[in-house]
Amino acid sequence: MRRPRTFSHKPIYIDERRERLAEIEQRVRQELGMDTPADGLTEKKQGLLHGRHERQARRKTIIGTLSSQKLLLLIVLLFLIWKLLL
Repeated sequence: MRRPRTFSHKPIYIDERRERLAEIEQRVRQELGMDTPADGLTEKKQGLLHGRHERQARRKTIIGTLSSQKLLLLIVLLFLIWKLLL
């Protein structure tokens, strides 16, 4: 059985000047001990992402509690209507 072809991306337009500047900047940062985090995010951006994820999680729990509150109210109302009709 033949193996599928592997993905091969060869960029058409390459900005060699930008690559050289990035290499020089990285070398200088390493020499000065100012290495950036491995994923490329600064501490400030990492904090912002952390805060955003917390807000999203909090929002999801609020929506979940609202849904359960509405469901509970609906059950109580249906129970009351059922008792009144019988």
